[in-house]
Amino acid sequence: MITASGRISPKLEARECQRKGGYGVYAREYLQKGELLIVWGGEIITRDEFQKLKTEKEFVSLQIEEDFYLISYSKGRAEDCVNHSCNPNAGLQGQIILTALRDILPDEEICYDYAMSDGSNYDEFECRCGASACRKIITGSDWRLPELWTRYEGYFSPYLQRRIRHLQQEVMQTNKNRQAGESRAYLAVDSRCVESVSNGFFSTTHRLMRKQS
Repeated sequence: MITASGRISPKLEARECQRKGGYGVYAREYLQKGELLIVWGGEIITRDEFQKLKTEKEFVSLQIEEDFYLISYSKGRAEDCVNHSCNPNAGLQGQIILTALRDILPDEEICYDYAMSDGSNYDEFECRCGASACRKIITGSDWRLPELWTRYEGYFSPYLQRRIRHLQQEVMQTNKNRQAGESRAYLAVDSRCVESVSNGFFSTTHRLMRKQS
């Protein structure tokens, strides 16, 4: 069993947040962009172990790699109360560290977009974050949205960043193949046009020569 200790900034605290299902984490003081907010802790388990736990115990989970999850069984820990937002003020640094994406004022709720960490459909839910760009339904496939790649560049969990780079390479290769195919098609059409014009020219010349003779 592998375990890791958690930590929460003394500038943060958990408060009741009924509209999001119970609790949230809020700023007690002003926080600067880039400031460390939370280091999540818990037990690291495999995907197979995770699947067996889903129906057996209450826990808070965070996917940290393709086949590994960080599980916290402790109830009431403030660092385990961070809610999702489609317009977050926090983002991931590495696998288990949450930092401020921008300056955060006192009494603001600390939220991050779960698309930065979730790569499997184990925690789908209806979103009520209230952001103008709210996605309404949050899934483990949201990391695939290209608009998020730019918005959260540098703040995805490392395993998701690898997936994104792979997808970007596939998109680039597809575009290259499409452009190459379009170029070949253009050249084929162009050569047929040249051949048609050439045939017409020689045919006209032949008719003129016959008239002259």
